[in-house]
Amino acid sequence: MSQPAKKGTQKSAKSAAAIGKKSKGFTDNAVVVLIVMAIIIATPPLVFSQKKALMPESKSITQSKPNFTGTWNLNLTTSKRDNGAPMSQTYESFTMTIDHKEPQLSVRQDIAQQTSRVINFSVTTDSKEHKLKVNDLPAIASAKWEGNTLVMVLRREQAQGADIETTRSATLSPDGKTMTASVKIKYADQDSYALVGTEIWEKQGELNR
Repeated sequence: MSQPAKKGTQKSAKSAAAIGKKSKGFTDNAVVVLIVMAIIIATPPLVFSQKKALMPESKSITQSKPNFTGTWNLNLTTSKRDNGAPMSQTYESFTMTIDHKEPQLSVRQDIAQQTSRVINFSVTTDSKEHKLKVNDLPAIASAKWEGNTLVMVLRREQAQGADIETTRSATLSPDGKTMTASVKIKYADQDSYALVGTEIWEKQGELNR
């Protein structure tokens, strides 16, 4: 006849069963933790790829600047000084040839004004001042953007007379055929501007880009 189990033995069996349940619970929890960790690890690239797909390219966000490349003739009749006088009283002719590959800008000005002269300068559109020579005399040129307005500044020495500074702020028409520029010309030894006006430039052709 079998002996009834001792109380100590029963307690041991119950403890073992409890431990087994705890171990099983721990194992289940560990599995859950591992699954969650795997999801967390996998999620960032997925979210990033989704955001990347939803976000537009930076080029589409940043509007491109106008391109001023071309040969431009100053309309001497419609271009006016601030006193209303036409620019025909200032120039006989004025042609400006621009090669614009942003941020590089090369400008040639052919001016007939009692005598003929040519002014060449090259700049970048980041406001940086570039030292150069105009007609073998020292000059400093710079350019910058103010919105879609291109501001060009040229300060140069003259063989006779004071240094001269020309500031030209140009905008382009929607069809790209007309350039309108406000111009200010000042001599270093004068407090007031020698010339202030509005220039109307008409495009005659384009350079190969």
